[in-house]
Amino acid sequence: MTQLIESYDGLPGHHLLTDSGMGRVRAGTEAVGRVLDSAAVKRVHLPDILASQALADARPLLSPDARVIPVTTAFSEQACGALPIAGICFQALSVLRGRQWSHRDLPTGCYTVGPASPPVSAGQEEDVVCVSGVLLTETPAAADAVMDDTVGKLLPGLRHEDGHWGLTAPARIWTRSGRVLAVAQGADQSALPPRLRIRYATRDSSHGTATVTFFYFSERALLELGGAL
Repeated sequence: MTQLIESYDGLPGHHLLTDSGMGRVRAGTEAVGRVLDSAAVKRVHLPDILASQALADARPLLSPDARVIPVTTAFSEQACGALPIAGICFQALSVLRGRQWSHRDLPTGCYTVGPASPPVSAGQEEDVVCVSGVLLTETPAAADAVMDDTVGKLLPGLRHEDGHWGLTAPARIWTRSGRVLAVAQGADQSALPPRLRIRYATRDSSHGTATVTFFYFSERALLELGGAL
C-alpha cells in the first residue's frame, strides 16, 4: 500500500495517491459503477465543494459530533462551504429532485466520484477519491436489499455492523481489518427540508415520499477492488 499512497504535509489523514494508486482507484471505481448501473443508479458530476446552502440543508440530519471540514477562499477566512461529506451526499438529492418519479422507477439513484471527508474522525483518513451517492426506494427494506446485493457482488463475504456515521440515524458499516469499506444509512425523512423530499406516484395513483438512503464506498474499497491489496 505504501507504493500507492504518499504522505502529504505531515498531517494525519492527509495523503496523495501515486500514479499507480490512481490507476487502481480508477479500476475500482469502474467496478463499482458497473454494479450500481445494473441497479439503475447512475453517475453524476457534482462540485468538489459542498455549498453553504447544501450544508445548511444537511445540518438537521447530522449528529452533533459529526465532523465537517470548512473550506475558505484565498481572500477571506469566512467559510464558503465544506469538503463533501463521505457517505452523506446531499448534492445528489438536488439532482434527483429535478424530475417526477413513479413506483416503476424505483429503486433508482445517483452517485458521484471525488474527494470527501469522513464525518467520523477516529482512524479514518480523508479520501482523495471515493464513491458517494443516494438511493431512492419505496421502503427501507428495499434499500437494505439493494445495498446487500451491491456490496455482496463487490466485496463478497463481508458482513456489516450497525454503527454511527455522522447522521442521527444508525448506519450499516462494512469494514475489513478496522478499515471502513462501505456505508449505507437512511435519512430521517422528517428532518429533510421539504424541498428535498422526493415524491413519487404510488401503485394506487396517490403520492408517497421515497425512502432516501445515502451510501459510500471508500478510497480503501476502491483500491481493494482495483487489485491493490
